[in-house]
Amino acid sequence: MVQDLRYRGNSCYVLVDWCNVDQNRKPIDKRVTVLTLVEGLYNEAVYRGDKIVFIPTFPDLQLSS
Repeated sequence: MVQDLRYRGNSCYVLVDWCNVDQNRKPIDKRVTVLTLVEGLYNEAVYRGDKIVFIPTFPDLQLSS
């Protein structure tokens, strides 16, 4: 899948993971992963908690994980 995105010219994509839930079905490990294409390979940046997520294709957008 990642190779398909690279060949289609996707320079950046975002994965939102809501892993594991507690007894109240609330997410325990939530994270946002931003993958950015640099010299033919994707660099990965993982954001958790209150960190501001930086997405290069939308630099003015401010989201928190």
